[in-house]
Order: sequence, then structure tokens, then C-alpha cells
Amino acid sequence: MERMALHFCPHCGTRLQPDFRFCPSCGMKLSGDIDPGSHGSAAYTDNNAKMDDMKKFEPCSPQIHSPVRMTRQTAHNVQSHPATPPSTDMKKFEPCSPQIHSPVRMTRQTAHNVQSHPATPPSTGERGFALPRKRKVIVQEDSEICSGSLLNISPQTSSAVKGKNAKIMCVVHPLQEGVELNDQSGVKWKLLKLLSQSDNEIIYKVMLNGSVPSCLDLNYILRLAAKDGQIFTEQNFLQRAAKTVTVEKWVKRMKLDYIGMPTCLGFGLHENYRFLVFEDMGQNLHSIIQSETKPLSQKVVLMLACRILDVLEFVHVNEYTHADLHAENIYINSGSHPKVTLSGFGRAFRFCPGGKHVEYREGSRAPHLGHHDFISLDVHLGAAPSRRSDLQSLGYCLIHWMTGALPWSSTTHKPNDIAAEKQRCLKDFSHLLHQCFGTEKVPGALQEYLCQVMNLKYSETPDYTQLKVGLRNGLQQMGVALEDPFDLHM
Repeated sequence: MERMALHFCPHCGTRLQPDFRFCPSCGMKLSGDIDPGSHGSAAYTDNNAKMDDMKKFEPCSPQIHSPVRMTRQTAHNVQSHPATPPSTDMKKFEPCSPQIHSPVRMTRQTAHNVQSHPATPPSTGERGFALPRKRKVIVQEDSEICSGSLLNISPQTSSAVKGKNAKIMCVVHPLQEGVELNDQSGVKWKLLKLLSQSDNEIIYKVMLNGSVPSCLDLNYILRLAAKDGQIFTEQNFLQRAAKTVTVEKWVKRMKLDYIGMPTCLGFGLHENYRFLVFEDMGQNLHSIIQSETKPLSQKVVLMLACRILDVLEFVHVNEYTHADLHAENIYINSGSHPKVTLSGFGRAFRFCPGGKHVEYREGSRAPHLGHHDFISLDVHLGAAPSRRSDLQSLGYCLIHWMTGALPWSSTTHKPNDIAAEKQRCLKDFSHLLHQCFGTEKVPGALQEYLCQVMNLKYSETPDYTQLKVGLRNGLQQMGVALEDPFDLHM
């Protein structure tokens, strides 16, 4: 049986059909009077004959051409070099550089070349080379890729990071007072008053719908935020590790008078928002500090440290870290039953799933997540937060509450500079204390606490008992018991 005659392009060597007038790979026009038996476009019936004839061409480095779609380099060649008749002298061709054509996506440089070199229209009477169907140019900006290196983000708190996996943050708009929201248990909560508002979250005072307004009914707050934002992480943590039964068992086991975990009464979805309902936790510590004319007293700070340390131990035992510890996430109820509550678990991270601690890897997460002044160096470097991250963050908070400032908070807001300063302080935290306290005496309980937490290994289990004993001893030396009434002005 006679095989179908095939031609080869004299310019690039691509196999052609006999009726082709243009090469589908390089786009060059083929002369109409090529003899099928000639060397430029010979028909071959077996592989040996084909290899013998191809030796007559000048050497050309390997090319891989796709016979289906026009590739990136082909598009550039066709539009920047008009089609010309092929030369019959094959020896005049120069060796070509290796090229691998792929029918995938057009890159930024290719798109630029195609637009900067317009195609030359074919001459009259000639059939122009048919370009393939227009394909969408996909350009991925380098700025969208989060590397493991330190990044400059927002001045204080990084709420969103650019990246290919970054979530789009939704600005929350207030709902009208009086609107009823149904949680997943069917309980209706009526919005009474807007208490505070930010771009990402709104807090309302609410009451159970159908009940008579009273002081008791007003002791509920509702937090409203984008349903796929940090509030989803917080809801997940509360459902997994902070159920009321779990918290009560821990209090009995550790023989505590209470533990400052928020009590979640309900959760649900409303339009594009997610909401959580809590018992009223009192006043935000940040607002209390802002209203004071001087830093908090050593007694108050040590009492706060003991209460927060109780919460962190509970959270860590349940395989989570808080990962964003600062005054805005701490609430103080100074009523008849004073209570310190640690809230804001929107960045909670499960550092030990199934009992296996995550490995330390810089750049495994977006860097600088959280309040830049108080997050640990590990978080600055993009490593997953561990137990030592929370304890070091608490150490920075204690210094700030006692002195009113940290060395890096008053000089710079660049997260890279803050991280570099914290790295120097880890090597010599006594210099940090000297910078903050100046000529004042540094409390021995604070020094002891920092000495322990700054020397912890990444996956090391902290000695919570020893940490709390050191803080309680500091209180006893001042004649204060942890169970004493909580007075912010003492």
C-alpha cells in the first residue's frame, strides 16, 4: 500500500501535509512548486530514508513543536516577521537555538511582544495565516506570592496578607437596631445598641427576643463579622476546645475559682455575616489603659498575668495557641464578681493536632500576623505559633502595661524592624528591661518570668506551675492575694 506523501518545512523541519501552503509552526509561506521528491519537502516511506535525507540540512538544535495550537514563540515570530518565500538553498540557514514550544498560557513577556509587533497583513491574493482562537492572557503578579521572607504589611495589626491563598476581607456594615438574628439553636437575639465598630467587626448589646428588658437581659453581646473571616476560626475553636462542659471540668480539676474563658451562648449566620453571642465580659483593657494617665501598677499587672496564664494553660492543653495576645483582646468585669477574660481567638492555631507538635518552619505561614508590638519572633518569621509564642507575647504585654511603652513601638511601625529588634532582645532581654524601666527597679517576678519563657524551645512544654508560682510570690511580697478584689487604680 502506498503511503501518503509528507513534506517537511525547509525553515524549521516541521512535518507538513502536501496541501499546506503555510507552515503551522513557524508560519513561513511554502513555495507552491516544491517537488515532492526534492530534499526541501521530500516524501518518505520509511524511517531510514527520512534520516538520510535530513542529514543534508544544516544542523539545527532540537525543537518540539505542537501541531495543534500556536505557541508563544510562534505568535511572536508570525507577527514580528512577515511571511517570505522560503529559500531553496538550505545551506544558508543558521543553526537555531533550542526552543520548546508549549500550547499552555501566554506569559506577560509574550503578551508584550505580540502587542508591540503588530502583524503585517498578507499581500493581495494571498490567504493570510489563520491565527488560533484568542486565548485569555493570565498574568500572575509577583506581589501576589507570599514568600517566607519578612514582608512589610500594615503598621500595627495584619488582618489580611496578599497571597494566592489570601481571603478577600469583607467590610461589615451595621445592621439596624431592633433586627432579630436567629442562631443555629433557633434562639432569637434582638439588637439593642451598637457598642463598637471596626472595618472587620461590629459589637452589639443584645437581648433574648420576647423577654422583658432588664439589667439581666442586657448582659449579652453579639459580635458580627464576615462569615469566612477570623470569626469562623474563633467559632471553630470554641466548639472544639472551649465547650462549657470542658471548661467546668478543667476548673474543678485545677481547683480554680474561675477561668477567664468567654462563654459562647449561640452562633449563626445572617446574610453574608457570621455572629457569636457571649455573656457581657466587661470593659476592654485597652480602653482602660487609654483612660489612665499613668501605666498600670505592678500589683494589677501581676494579677492580670496570673489570670491570663490560667487561660493559656487551658488553651495549650487543648492543643491550641491564642496567637494574638494584647490588651484589646482582654476584658475586665469589675462588678460584684470581678473576672478577667481572654477573648479574640480569631487567630487560634492548632499547634499539636493528634498529639504531634508541628515542625518549626519559617515561611510556612504569612509573616507578621497579629499585633506587631506583641507577637513573638516566630510569628514575625512566618513560623506557626507555639506555646512559647503565647508566653513571650504575654511577657511583652506585661512590660508594656507596667512601663507604658516598648522600645520598638515608639520608634518604628515597620514589622521588619520590630522583628529585628525582638531578635536582639531575645539574646539579651536584660537590655530590653533596662530600656523600658530606665532607673526604676525591675520587678523580680517579671525578670523570673521572662528568663523562663525567652529560653523555651519551640516545641518544649512550659512549666506552667513554676511560672505561676513566681508571679504569685511577687504578689505575696506586696501583701496581695490573687483572690483579692480587683482594683485597677491600686
